Amino acid sequence: MKKQLPIILYFLNLFILIGLWWDMSLGGQLPQTLPKLFIELGKLAGILATYQALIQLILIGRIKWVESSFGLDKLSRIHKWNGYLTLV
Repeated sequence: MKKQLPIILYFLNLFILIGLWWDMSLGGQLPQTLPKLFIELGKLAGILATYQALIQLILIGRIKWVESSFGLDKLSRIHKWNGYLTLV
């Protein structure tokens, strides 16, 4: 359970972020025109990239309970691949 807690928190926060974006930005409905859809997808991409950048800080920030769960070497590898994901 100790290793699963940070993973559960990550996906819970991600779910909340996407849910809030859907409710506040779209009002629960898809945009009617293609340009508006692209604008909303761009907003979502920006929110997700910012979230991933914050996760980068948590991964390499040597937070005691996160480091004790995974170990610094594994966190460094996750940090590396999360950086690639953030850029994509």
